[in-house]
Amino acid sequence: MALLCTPSEAAKCGPGNLSVTFLALLLGRDQFIPELIAAKAPLDARLTHNYGDGPLRAWLAAAQLTDKAVRVQMSKVRSALELALCLHKVDQAKALVSAGASLVPLMPEEYGWPQYTLAAAVPVRDELRLYALALYSGCRLGSTSAALLGQVARLSLLVGQPTTCMAALQAADQHSRQLSAVDVHILVRRAAYAGQVDVTMQVVQHSPGSAWELLQSKRSMPPALAAVLFPYMVERYVGGSLELPRQECLYILVQRALSSGQPAPALAVLRAITEAQQEEQLPLLTPGNLVSLLRTAAAKGCQDVVVHLVQQGADVWSLLQGPPQPVCGFLEECRLISSTVAAVLFPYLVEQYREGQLEVSSQQLAVLVYKAALNHQPDACLAILRLAAARQVFMTQVEASGALTKAARQGQPAVVMEFADQLGSKVLWQLLDPSTPRSVTCQIMQRLVGELEAGVLQLDVNRLRRLMRCAAAHQEAGALVAILHAVREQRLELTYGDVYSVVLEWRCHPDSLELAKLLLSVVPRLDPWEASELAWKAAEADNAAMLELLLGAGARNDDCLFGVVVDSRACTCMAALLRRGPLLAGTACRQPHKAPTTACPVLRLLQVAVGGFGGVEPRHTPSTPQGDEERI
Repeated sequence: MALLCTPSEAAKCGPGNLSVTFLALLLGRDQFIPELIAAKAPLDARLTHNYGDGPLRAWLAAAQLTDKAVRVQMSKVRSALELALCLHKVDQAKALVSAGASLVPLMPEEYGWPQYTLAAAVPVRDELRLYALALYSGCRLGSTSAALLGQVARLSLLVGQPTTCMAALQAADQHSRQLSAVDVHILVRRAAYAGQVDVTMQVVQHSPGSAWELLQSKRSMPPALAAVLFPYMVERYVGGSLELPRQECLYILVQRALSSGQPAPALAVLRAITEAQQEEQLPLLTPGNLVSLLRTAAAKGCQDVVVHLVQQGADVWSLLQGPPQPVCGFLEECRLISSTVAAVLFPYLVEQYREGQLEVSSQQLAVLVYKAALNHQPDACLAILRLAAARQVFMTQVEASGALTKAARQGQPAVVMEFADQLGSKVLWQLLDPSTPRSVTCQIMQRLVGELEAGVLQLDVNRLRRLMRCAAAHQEAGALVAILHAVREQRLELTYGDVYSVVLEWRCHPDSLELAKLLLSVVPRLDPWEASELAWKAAEADNAAMLELLLGAGARNDDCLFGVVVDSRACTCMAALLRRGPLLAGTACRQPHKAPTTACPVLRLLQVAVGGFGGVEPRHTPSTPQGDEERI
């Protein structure tokens, strides 16, 4: 038996590295397994052939091992322990584990092996996992090989026993046993993303190079681990004991520290890099690295890092001028620079510009003002515009369009007026639309109306209409009156659409009657249909004074108007109509849907819910037989 277990004789058991232990399990000679182990038979010999390979298939045929069960087993397993698991031979599997067989077959998930490989052996495998962890514990860890210590640590994490994993790692350190690169790779990733901070740091301290695997991974690092790992690596770098696999690792270290929310370690590394560059005169970070770090720091709100990078020569225009890029997962333009960074960066740039340390062209001026307005820094916008004007640097209207629009949309009237002072009031017309905030629109209208009253501004009818509609929409009475006076003085004609838009916006305003009188005085006489439509809008708002004015301007007092008054529960307008005399019944209506369901006004009134007037719902709806309307 001892002779058969020698490497030279064991290799003759069969092709494809078919070991004597594997063959004994395959032939069902389980009683020989302890003797083979005692004779130091190879425990971890792995098959190098599949069942379909010619030499192995011919050998199995000669040994009369060609049944289906053998074919299935030979196609799924590669070692004696795997075969014992597949055959549910628990005692033999435990004997192999106790003898020091590799524990890798107990962890098929780590390699992405198909679950069907050992699906039938799952209960046996789980039992063997606990057996192996109980076996390799306590004092026995001190005499365990480095390969098995790494496998015990991996298996402990896999079954959720971090304490056992830490014991195996500490035993490896105490007895100076270096874990394999495969074990370290699996351990550091599994522990890190499982939130096992202590285990991760133990692996990193055992194999310092394993930290770079975490930093180069695309997965985000757990915050608890980042709070420990980055200060540890920075301390080693500052102390000169951190090994850098390549030069770009410094950039990776700072980048991951920033993206993981650790600005203090990142800043410490950057300062150490600055000192090293001053001593050695060698750039450790390329200009592209600085720009990338600047973008990440700006997006993550690391204001001290941003200022340091700008001071060290990072191209700030790449941050301001560059197109929106996916920095730290942010795609929105407004989030490329956080509010905390903006509050520091733009005043710093203003100061640099004031001291002459920042050269700004007209195009760069437009970008700088645009970004400052976008990030809610109106004081910086004003300071930059005024400093540029003092240096005779002005934007063209095209260059200023984006920054002006953004300042208006962000509700910064002072910045908008500064643009108007430098470029003229003509730039304000593009901002007269509903998307502009009221605070900005009111300032624009006051500016334009003031110039209109002073005779500085001469407008055509189209711009006057636009300004009038904007004033009506924002309920600016003074501006609207001034515009209407200008229309009358210039003898311009407004359309019915202009009148309709103003009445629609002002029908509920306290000054609506005076404005309506002024409005009707500057438009041609309305036809009855147009006046009636305006009267309906006044009735919907229960504005009796405006209704009387429009009836005097030619609106029809017909069933349509009465139907609108009743449907709108307009009590004041109803009283005004009743005071004008008898209500006309049966008058033709140009809009059938406006007409009441009955021609008689009294019956129409009775069909209205009383709750609309007094808050009490009727118990029934009165009905009148056909033909009784004229009699009533």
